[in-house]
Amino acid sequence: MQSVEIKNFLGFKMNKRIDAPEGVLITKKEEEKNNLTVQGINLQDVSQVCARIQQSTVIQDKDLRSFLDGIYVQDARLEFAD
Repeated sequence: MQSVEIKNFLGFKMNKRIDAPEGVLITKKEEEKNNLTVQGINLQDVSQVCARIQQSTVIQDKDLRSFLDGIYVQDARLEFAD
């Protein structure tokens, strides 16, 4: 089982860990500093992991207009192998 751990988000001491179900692959390329790639066969599992990552960085009790930090989906696509 793979997981992602978010540390020091907005200075919070609590680390957030998101576990991915079996069949979902989370990778980070060395040349791309802040990009994660989530891949898998089951579209629902991949979408659930992406949603959990994004929801874990929702900013609460602060003005959203001044805090633009967070994790956002940059590109979503479905690829079929021939």
